[in-house]
Amino acid sequence: MDCPFIMRDLASRFHVAGISHVALPVDGRNNPHYGHGGTYRYTLDYKLAADRRRALPEANPDGLLYGETPVNHMALAKSLGRPLCRLTYNPDFDGMATAMTDFVAGLE
Repeated sequence: MDCPFIMRDLASRFHVAGISHVALPVDGRNNPHYGHGGTYRYTLDYKLAADRRRALPEANPDGLLYGETPVNHMALAKSLGRPLCRLTYNPDFDGMATAMTDFVAGLE
């Protein structure tokens, strides 16, 4: 996976092809709803059978691909045999927070 907004090793480990703007400020480590392994999963594959959509919250997060539809991640998801879901947390939250802190410190 190659997502320009998070470190490559994290993108590969968490199967992230792209990150949604709503996921950037969410630390997923201890978030039981939106975090990795959380109960909320939002599929971007609207043609996915209803029974498979209902099963997504219980699905192993490692069996999903996280991305966005406008960037053609749907084709990638189909080629990998994984449902495409919108990422609801930032796997590189610490990296983002550090970069923001460094940026603000550089303004002073």
